Amino acid sequence: MSRFPLGQPLRLSTKTYDLAGVLANPTSISLTLTKPDGTTVAYPSPTNDGVGLFHQDIPASDLTLAGPYRQTWTALGVAAGVDWAPFDVYDPAEERFVLSVQDAKQHLNIPASVTADDDELKFFLAATTRV
Repeated sequence: MSRFPLGQPLRLSTKTYDLAGVLANPTSISLTLTKPDGTTVAYPSPTNDGVGLFHQDIPASDLTLAGPYRQTWTALGVAAGVDWAPFDVYDPAEERFVLSVQDAKQHLNIPASVTADDDELKFFLAATTRV
């Protein structure tokens, strides 16, 4: 699950395909953001970045709660379908791990200069800290 800091805007993206598995533009596409408290925000016109490629910029003002969010993309027409994915918004001021990212990397024999998995490590460290 992706994690994002509270108070920051973010960009969500998706791809749409026809029945043959080829990128295709739907007749219409929308994004619904479900917040941790169950309220929703609708984005009826995501930006088309190319055939079958879409994104929506989410302002920080729509991400004011820490906790689990869900993005639901709904496409109609040729590339019809529904796709959803969870993500987490966390408060960096409250994020204290029982083990540092650097210590976890050392234990896992990951060089400090390798940062590709830092977000995933932070996710697991946060879960471990909560337990």
